[in-house]
Amino acid sequence: MAFEGKVYDLIGVGFGPSNLSLAVAVADEMENAGADWNLEMLFLEQKPGFVWHEGMLIKNTNMQISFMKDLITLRNPKSRFTFLNYIKEQNRLDEFINLKEFYPTRIEFNDYMAWVAQHFENCVRYGQTVTSIHPVTGQDGEVEYLEVSVTDADGQASVFRTRHLVVASGGTPTFPATVDVPQADNVFHSHNFLYRLNQQFSNSEEPYRFLIVGGGQSSAEIFTHLVGSYPNADVTVAMRAFNYKPADGSELVNQIFFPEMTDFFYELSPENREKMLRAHYNTNYAVVDSSLIRSIYKMLYDQRVVGVDRFRILSFLELKELSTQAGEVFAMFENVMTRETVQLQSDAVIMATGYDRPKRHPLLKSLEPFLVTVEDGGYEIEREYRLVTKAGFKPSIFVQGVNEGTHGLSDTLLSVLPYRASEILRSLHQQMRTVINSDEVTIGW
Repeated sequence: MAFEGKVYDLIGVGFGPSNLSLAVAVADEMENAGADWNLEMLFLEQKPGFVWHEGMLIKNTNMQISFMKDLITLRNPKSRFTFLNYIKEQNRLDEFINLKEFYPTRIEFNDYMAWVAQHFENCVRYGQTVTSIHPVTGQDGEVEYLEVSVTDADGQASVFRTRHLVVASGGTPTFPATVDVPQADNVFHSHNFLYRLNQQFSNSEEPYRFLIVGGGQSSAEIFTHLVGSYPNADVTVAMRAFNYKPADGSELVNQIFFPEMTDFFYELSPENREKMLRAHYNTNYAVVDSSLIRSIYKMLYDQRVVGVDRFRILSFLELKELSTQAGEVFAMFENVMTRETVQLQSDAVIMATGYDRPKRHPLLKSLEPFLVTVEDGGYEIEREYRLVTKAGFKPSIFVQGVNEGTHGLSDTLLSVLPYRASEILRSLHQQMRTVINSDEVTIGW
């Protein structure tokens, strides 16, 4: 196992939007501080290159947030890493303005983030899977560093050391806990949708039978894509709810994603935090953009006009069992209203069933003796996303995108990225005994 001997100031696990935004904040600050401050950082990413939700980069699907909620604009509109500067660099600024569109396509926004990521290739190692993180003790018996073990695509193992760590590895695709999902190429989660579709169902003229399980935004986008791209396919959506429900995107409710709401939410009691999450669950979970719902309704109506029954939405169905035989998938459901059993056969089942973000990250297991936990089993975390550690543990550990229970609904969304990155950087400065006065220092390029 190779160890390069160098000790980094910061290692980031994952290089998706969260850690990319942090890299932008660091780059802006280092440029501003000049020779007065330097941060040796390294990001370790499992994928071979930067890509964001590649399995759901469906053509003509739009972002659900404004382009101004990019990696840095809300914190520093003058940064060269803004979406508008990306558009300018691509020679599309006049054309983009002429669109009169606040919500770019998901493909374009992914390209924007990939463009930003190119600026940090010297501090990112792609194709690296982090396998473990262990403490390194100094002569005084205190934990001085963290040792991060990785393997590459060829199975070659390496070890890196760091004084501080930020974990932003994203959510894990989840399936219904009570269902044994078969390991089959034609049963897959929505995060692999386009990859599996191109691999297994490349002939768009074939009369495939597709079954989608789930009732959120991904389900609706997949449903629309399959109906439009496979004109001879039979497409079914099965969900526990009555039908697709609209996301509450109203202006007053959307204020819950403002940065000051993170402060408000963090100061609430655990009971009131839970109340807030339940009250505004329909801003982000198991809901669909109203415009997409209208499009689906029109699609269903037009089908009825011509007397065809090629695609449909089945309500009140809870998945109970999945099995495969001779290339077919058999799905057993229970109607939650009548308790009747419904069986559906298909050539593929797409599980649009969301993502899991555990309260305890598996990679931090060996560090748990040094981490403070709370009653619900999770880690105690500071307002600046730093885990509370016990005496004798010097490294700082920051976690991104898994703190909805303490920091509010915006924690898993792109909207909060610039502010969170700035707060983590400020805390990191303090841990490195460099104090930033927010009235004197501007995070800018």
